[in-house]
Amino acid sequence: MVQAGIYPIKSRLNLKPGIVLRGEGHLVTRLDCVCADGCINVRGSYTGGYIPVLSGFQQGSTQITVSDASGFTAGRGGQIKQDDISVYINFGL
Repeated sequence: MVQAGIYPIKSRLNLKPGIVLRGEGHLVTRLDCVCADGCINVRGSYTGGYIPVLSGFQQGSTQITVSDASGFTAGRGGQIKQDDISVYINFGL
């Protein structure tokens, strides 16, 4: 568990499959990326599919609405794929 605090990431972290990076809470543990080529690289297998995002993808949004949320579970991670420029944004819930 990463304790509460602000942690600058100066070089990429390569996480092996099965590794969970968890803090004490999103309000008290912050990882600040200060390297130019990305901060956290997660390797592992992917299962599942993508669900269309209906709303909430605008800058400043704090939540999203998807077409079918039945495959999501509280406390699990997810991935948002931006098709137009093939950018991947990973997040942990």
